[in-house]
Amino acid sequence: GEDTPGAEPVVLLSDHVWRDRYSRDPGVVGQVLRANGEQMTIVGVMPEGFQFPLEQDIWLTLRLDPVTLQRGQGTQLSVIGLLPEGDPAAANRHVSVPIATGIGVARNAIIARASLALVAVGGGTGTIAEAAFGLQFGVPVLGLLDAPALDGVRACPDPETAVGQVARVVLALPLDD
Repeated sequence: GEDTPGAEPVVLLSDHVWRDRYSRDPGVVGQVLRANGEQMTIVGVMPEGFQFPLEQDIWLTLRLDPVTLQRGQGTQLSVIGLLPEGDPAAANRHVSVPIATGIGVARNAIIARASLALVAVGGGTGTIAEAAFGLQFGVPVLGLLDAPALDGVRACPDPETAVGQVARVVLALPLDD
């Protein structure tokens, strides 16, 4: 896909950029623009009013090669961990911003309510609780690997499928069956 290292760089335009800079030209898809010093092919226009994570002009593909990328190199990504404990040291090594809430399992409901989609991995009681809250709140729940088989959880055969489904949710597209 477009996020594969070495793939041709692509870009999505916001509706307001398409409207203001391209006069709503439907022929803009396939044209090339320059962003961040690179030639990129325009592959689409986001719907009017779409904002993720905030109001953006364009969206670029994040292309990271996990095989060659060394810790501390490349684009800086932050992983926020909403911890049930009161101790930030309880966060796993992938969390760069630990938020030690001290609220215990009530955190599961907050995570489910605040999410656009949930990806359940494993079958621990916390995962099952988050999935159940998500289903109760009408949040799509995707099951990965050994996730519990609950009514309403959509099983995904691999992480790539799960990420693709989450992207569809973020873009307000229907989930694939």
